[in-house]
Amino acid sequence: MILQKAGFGLAPFALLILITAPLSAATLERTVNRLGTTLYLELHGKSRAELLKTSEKMIRAVNQTAATYSHWDNNTAIHRWQQAGRALPLPALLVSGFQKATTCTRLTDGYFDINYAGSTTTPDFDGIIKGMALDRVKRLAATEKIAAAFFNFGGQIALYPDGVSRSIAIASPRTRDRPATTVWITGGSLSTSGLSEYYRRTGHLAGDFRNPIGNHWQDDPTFAVTVWDRQAWLADCLSTGLVAMGQQRATAWVRRHPNISVILMEENAEKTTLIGGGLFAQHQMNVTNEKN
Repeated sequence: MILQKAGFGLAPFALLILITAPLSAATLERTVNRLGTTLYLELHGKSRAELLKTSEKMIRAVNQTAATYSHWDNNTAIHRWQQAGRALPLPALLVSGFQKATTCTRLTDGYFDINYAGSTTTPDFDGIIKGMALDRVKRLAATEKIAAAFFNFGGQIALYPDGVSRSIAIASPRTRDRPATTVWITGGSLSTSGLSEYYRRTGHLAGDFRNPIGNHWQDDPTFAVTVWDRQAWLADCLSTGLVAMGQQRATAWVRRHPNISVILMEENAEKTTLIGGGLFAQHQMNVTNEKN
């Protein structure tokens, strides 16, 4: 399970953002710290006053998501359920989260697993929680009828509405200041997962991704995965599960799922190898790494 996506504040993989949002009368930008990382909101609408009210609603929605799923706080709904021996009735929001996690476990052949540590430990939603929060925020954007929005939650990108497009440069897995490729997305959400930031901070290879099948921590900071999907929660958990698989199994998975928009990146001293699928199928290349 990924810890870098919710438990720690890390620099995003997505860089070089180019705006192509519709012009509007007012723009509001806000940055807040949530779930151990940074949430950036860029809202476009009729007036700053209205956008400010909308941003407050969005931040409350993120807070509610954290209060439901975060296993870092002993007072969250998921922790209370675990402490009661999993006997309490599940709140509706938790039911929805479990359904999404179960779907992603099935899609990733078990490599995404919120229960990887067993039934005696609180389920770990870290690899999906930001995506679920972003989906709630996007629904609020629609309800509040704002013109357009861009969100960056610890490196996971989301756009509203579906007609809004942006160009995103994806950093190399280990050399984070060097783009490996650039993608053009319209709507939806883009999530990138990898180990390099954990390695940069700690000097240790293992510690962020649990492989529930092999029962070990993944230890390859040269491998990263980018996934785009209309649903932010699905992009989030798929990028988590594919990194947990490791490069070889993830490559085979991409071949079996040609409709999933994904880029696998493997970096060594000479080059960064990209394997793409779905909307990113054209990203099949070797990028020569420039010497510093």
